[in-house]
Amino acid sequence: MNVRQAWYHKKAASVSVMSWSIRMGMTILLYYFIYRLRNGDAVNGIDFQVAAGGMIIYAIYAGSGYRSLFPIINREFKTGGIEIWINKPINYIQLKIAEVFGKSIPVVLGLILAATAFWVLSGQFPQVGQMPLRIGAGFVLLLLGLLIATLLYALVGISAIWLIDAQPAYLILDKLIMIFGGAYIPIGFFPQTFRLVGELLPTGAAIYVTQLFYPDFLTNFPRFLITQIIWALVLLFVVYRAYISASTKLTVNGG
Repeated sequence: MNVRQAWYHKKAASVSVMSWSIRMGMTILLYYFIYRLRNGDAVNGIDFQVAAGGMIIYAIYAGSGYRSLFPIINREFKTGGIEIWINKPINYIQLKIAEVFGKSIPVVLGLILAATAFWVLSGQFPQVGQMPLRIGAGFVLLLLGLLIATLLYALVGISAIWLIDAQPAYLILDKLIMIFGGAYIPIGFFPQTFRLVGELLPTGAAIYVTQLFYPDFLTNFPRFLITQIIWALVLLFVVYRAYISASTKLTVNGG
């Protein structure tokens, strides 16, 4: 059985890496043709290398598997599987987060290798200054962003205890993170007001790291950091209270 499970997870990781690599490649190719139509001119200060770099970072970020938290938690709350964990001396949310991220390590490593291969073979690595400082700041925003994302998806998953169907809430959350994270187009392409509003939302704060190569990244870093800390604290409290409330409801009413 362990051999079968190992093979399944290996195959699933390979498929996920291949899927994200194809999607990443198709999006970068689309960016390439857009910039060709503009004769290589930058869009709002974002050139092709920066736009492609943002998409690559988004793919690696999404490969961490945080999106799968919702279906796991949602299913266990709806089926009553959560009742197994209520009286155990373990934090259910922390357990599921560790489970999801643990399984995603091979996917993230595979996507990093694919990204490195693209940059080496194409020579399209963004030419920006102060890379060591950018990488350090980006790593901080990455950790806080993943915390915010996991808390958001966990919260929507927990909401299944009160909602008849939490799927619509999940879809709204998922699309907002994709829009403000650069899954479709770089957020730097957006009008300034719309970009700022998006960045202030928790769905935008979750994925600031995709702006690592932007010309104004280091200038915006203090604002990004403060916004992330605020949302992380708010969401930690809200998720904690929601989980306690949901656990109480299950204990008293039986689901």
